[in-house]
Amino acid sequence: MKILHINCNYAGRSLHQTMIDTLQALGVENNVFVPIHPKQEVVVAERENVCLSVCFPRWSRFLFAYKQKKIYDSLCKSIDVQQHDLIHAYTLFTDGNCAYKLHKHFHIPYLVTIRNTDINYFFKFRPDLIPLAVRILSHASGICFLSQEYKKQVFLKYIPRKLWRELLQKTHVIPNAIHDFWLNNLFTARDYNATYENFAKKRIKIIFVGGIDKNKNLLTTCAALNALAQKGWQIRYTVVGKIFDQEIADKVSRLSYSDILTPMPPERLLEVYRDHDIFVMPSFKETFGLVYAEAMSQGLPVVYTKGQGFDKQFKEGTVGYHVFPKDPTDIEQKILACVQRYKHISQTCLSQVSKFQWKKICLEYIQIYHAVLNN
Repeated sequence: MKILHINCNYAGRSLHQTMIDTLQALGVENNVFVPIHPKQEVVVAERENVCLSVCFPRWSRFLFAYKQKKIYDSLCKSIDVQQHDLIHAYTLFTDGNCAYKLHKHFHIPYLVTIRNTDINYFFKFRPDLIPLAVRILSHASGICFLSQEYKKQVFLKYIPRKLWRELLQKTHVIPNAIHDFWLNNLFTARDYNATYENFAKKRIKIIFVGGIDKNKNLLTTCAALNALAQKGWQIRYTVVGKIFDQEIADKVSRLSYSDILTPMPPERLLEVYRDHDIFVMPSFKETFGLVYAEAMSQGLPVVYTKGQGFDKQFKEGTVGYHVFPKDPTDIEQKILACVQRYKHISQTCLSQVSKFQWKKICLEYIQIYHAVLNN
């Protein structure tokens, strides 16, 4: 089985490379086409089976048809498409449209994954492209979502009801995975007696890991923590991440109970996670949020956003709670809810985090690949 992966996000994140490596180890032959612009950041190592194609100017993101032609032409020149059994497109619009055109020309089946950019940019701000999206989904042999919540949103808002039955039959929900490092280093030695003693004295340690920008919503988290402080809680708030918005970073750092740490290797971050009680990240938009799963691996209950990628990965209250991101009172109350059921939630996090193992997730994809080819 030989798969052509079209992935416009591959260059900027190592997780996609890990997926390809895992598929390869499980017996799947892969070629990856990665369309990028000249100034795009590349963090992955070059591989023989990965084609990084600088094929469109940065400004062309505003001209969908022009950019798509550049991507399609470059792919056809760079790769022998007909040598592949199946195409996997990693976004609906940018990658999926290319897969759809290849399918029409070469009659090769394709699978498409729907992500945050598709839902929170293209569907929202490019309604003119919605009919194209429906055509891409209708001709796809498989449709994948990272979460049940995103699946629900797309079907309710954008898919004609007459197509629901047809499309749902080929729809799957498969989350992202985390690096095996986290699953191989579960924190099973947490001292819950000491934690509860701290809670009894109203001491709590909150952590956030991610980019410091408006989307991550740190200031609303701070408002919730300020409310807890006014009620007598002694708070330690640790923010780990790269600063993209200096104004937000300055406001956070001015709080007496906060610390901002620069990004760090997993071995160091592991220790920081273990020194905290609860992970809080009420992002406005989030495809999935790997850091939620990383925090779970260290026994931390998680507070996440209602209606975004991590919501409904588990039954509410199982590994943490969802919140309305603009409501600091809701965030405050959900932190306290985690405190009240801390040991149970923490231990459930440790027992359930294996859901995000790469081998397990890649085996699900392989099963879908086989089902598509068998049909």
